[in-house]
Amino acid sequence: QPLSVICGEDDTLPRPIQDILTVLCLKGPFTEGIFRKAANEKARKELKEELNSGGMVDLKSLPVHLLAVVFKDFLRSIPQKLLSCDLFEEWMDALERQNEEDKIEALKAVADKLPRPNFLLLKHLISVLYLISKNSEVNKMDASNLAICVGPNMLTRENDQHLSFEAQKDLHNKVKTLVEFLIDNCLEIFGENIPAHSSTASDDSLEHTD
Repeated sequence: QPLSVICGEDDTLPRPIQDILTVLCLKGPFTEGIFRKAANEKARKELKEELNSGGMVDLKSLPVHLLAVVFKDFLRSIPQKLLSCDLFEEWMDALERQNEEDKIEALKAVADKLPRPNFLLLKHLISVLYLISKNSEVNKMDASNLAICVGPNMLTRENDQHLSFEAQKDLHNKVKTLVEFLIDNCLEIFGENIPAHSSTASDDSLEHTD
């Protein structure tokens, strides 16, 4: 379903998605291989069924890698993808600006064209990835690694399944470059008041994760 259908009337993100992002924000920076490592397939299926049925789940008690995998599944399921297939060429044109300031302004302009729920989720997600990348010495996931693991779930072309292997490789490289730039320039593109819980991210009780 489009994000606009599952978001609240005031464009708030679905509660389970907000909660998963909050846990990823708190525990992700201290979790090695976050967004890269796989999760137990049975647990993954059960959690998705539980969340889809509206059941109450204590997300904080679950393995962080499981939450990251289920969140990537959610991104993959968004029709037109989070960054919107329709805006693919505009994203790429913005990325090709030579001057960094021009590039940032152009990317802001494209982001503003996204449906409001997509923009809110993008801002929240990139802020979480930014926090994780800033602690890459611990989690081994810098902006480049995160973009490789999460990027393909965020943007593609229409009918990408019909592309040749080389064209798909080129597509993935372009999307990876875009997402990596968004992560590295999170504060410049989305503002200083990013929706990340950085003040509690170093809570000792959260450092010992799977």
